[in-house]
Amino acid sequence: MENLDREITTLQIERESLKNESDTYSADRLKLVDELIRSKKEEQQRLMTIWEREKGRVKEIKDVKREIEEANTRLEIAQREGKYELASRLRYSEIPALKGKLPPESAGEEVESEDMMIRDRLTAADIARVIAKSTGIPVENLRQGETEKLLHVREPAALKYPGIRRHTD
Repeated sequence: MENLDREITTLQIERESLKNESDTYSADRLKLVDELIRSKKEEQQRLMTIWEREKGRVKEIKDVKREIEEANTRLEIAQREGKYELASRLRYSEIPALKGKLPPESAGEEVESEDMMIRDRLTAADIARVIAKSTGIPVENLRQGETEKLLHVREPAALKYPGIRRHTD
């Protein structure tokens, strides 16, 4: 979304500059820039809607998890104090009802997709992206498993030493 904001700002600056020109090329370019600004703003609005929806989903999940944690605390207190009726209601009624409010993916292992804008936990892809950005190592190499690296260890050696294939096979 930040890139989109920058692109819109750049186009708006260009539009203001083109308004002062009177030649046909500038008039045509002004129409094109106006159309680009309109399409970029529509895309920005679409992304903002998705972001708001995802933000609401994450907030709702966090609220339900907090309620479950509070109910578990009340359950422990009720059991310690011998209030078995309250403990029974919490354990067999309220807590399962709250767990039922959670989406299936947030109850256990969360299913993450690349197009999600907001996530409530880090993924291996997020970590690999940050490391790749800071070290310059491509993400594909970082995510490649050790077994896969060992399977392909001969390929760079075969390029460097052409006769090695017959000795390693």
